[in-house]
Amino acid sequence: MENPRKLNCLKRFTDGKRLLLEGADAAIALPGGPGTWEELWELAVQRQIGATRIPFVAIDVDGCYAPFRAMLDRAERDGLLYGPPHELLSFADSPTEALDLLRCG
Repeated sequence: MENPRKLNCLKRFTDGKRLLLEGADAAIALPGGPGTWEELWELAVQRQIGATRIPFVAIDVDGCYAPFRAMLDRAERDGLLYGPPHELLSFADSPTEALDLLRCG
């Protein structure tokens, strides 16, 4: 991914759901609450079933996504995923690292 062409800042959750995959080149998740968690799972499911292949990075500030990562690791151990968790999404410690992953990935 070169330079992002468009940044959508939305006020309503439903707007974000509608635009989540529409025309996106990549997705980056910042730390958030239940709405963000739901979007994380939505995109992970879309990637797992092959509905999208856009790269997806969650920025794991201070381990906020450690429980999410643990759930993915457990699901892999239990044979509940179609592939390894890194095929669903990547994790970065900073916005700079997230952009680097998208550029290289």
